[in-house]
Amino acid sequence: MTKILIIDDDLASCRTLQLHFRAAGHEVRIAHDADAGLAAADTFHPDLIILDIRMPGRSGLDALPDFKTRSAQTPVIVITAFDDMENTITAMQQGADDYIAKPIDISEIDQAVERAVTRRQGEAAGLQVAPEHQVSSRNYTMVGNSRPMKEVFKTIGLVARKPVTV
Repeated sequence: MTKILIIDDDLASCRTLQLHFRAAGHEVRIAHDADAGLAAADTFHPDLIILDIRMPGRSGLDALPDFKTRSAQTPVIVITAFDDMENTITAMQQGADDYIAKPIDISEIDQAVERAVTRRQGEAAGLQVAPEHQVSSRNYTMVGNSRPMKEVFKTIGLVARKPVTV
């Protein structure tokens, strides 16, 4: 059973995801803002965090480094109704394991959860990227909003964290 923390100010999204993941046998907690999510993460010790970007107070992107500092091995899937290239790349560079636009396709989030949990298990086995290999750059020139382009943006953010030449 995977312990999942969902942090989203959209009550309907939280409830839908909570019911779905509980039905799949996972233990689920919810929080409706970033600070409440950080507090819940400290006590609940989730195996996975699903984090919305736009919320009252601190945004999910602002809080993402705090989640990764407190528990670097805990995968974070970022979700948002306000999808754009810069947010996608920034989230991936800051350590998000995946980035999903709302409305959320249940099969897409199920696949993202499975990938994140599998990746966490691999990291626990010693297959981890050192934080000093993360790259930060804001000189973006690509545009696009199709699903394939979103996958390219996620890949850019992921590859930018790795010590490889592409």
